[in-house]
Amino acid sequence: NFAFIADGAGALSELFTVKASFKLTSLTGIFKNLLNKASRFTVASSKFDYFFGRVVTGNEHNIQRSAQNLADLTTLGIKTEKDLMRVFNKAWNSPIIQKIETSHGVSVIKSASVGNSGQAIQVSFFYKGGDMSLTPTISTIIPKL
Repeated sequence: NFAFIADGAGALSELFTVKASFKLTSLTGIFKNLLNKASRFTVASSKFDYFFGRVVTGNEHNIQRSAQNLADLTTLGIKTEKDLMRVFNKAWNSPIIQKIETSHGVSVIKSASVGNSGQAIQVSFFYKGGDMSLTPTISTIIPKL
């Protein structure tokens, strides 16, 4: 699985800019440099499929939830993965609103305001095994319309 790495200051757009400017052989060192710079969280590419309504086979609940995610994000004006990454970075820099511990790990829930009407998206940052020193992954979004 491919994962996006974000540092809150635009590393993703830097990476795409770097990719366009250098040969693939040069990209490895630059990518490692960006990762070491300050990777704060990861997002599995399959999560973007789920968030943007591209899950159309498999579990019926997941198909319906994926479609609802797309409708909610569209209502909030979030149309691209880049838009959603901005929300994730904003949430990362926000206070913790809830912490959920399970046998699988710890989810830290944060919220990012979106739009002008008090709307927000809650973002869950998951720490596998409860190890808070690890880089978390984005596991869930909950749009609040």
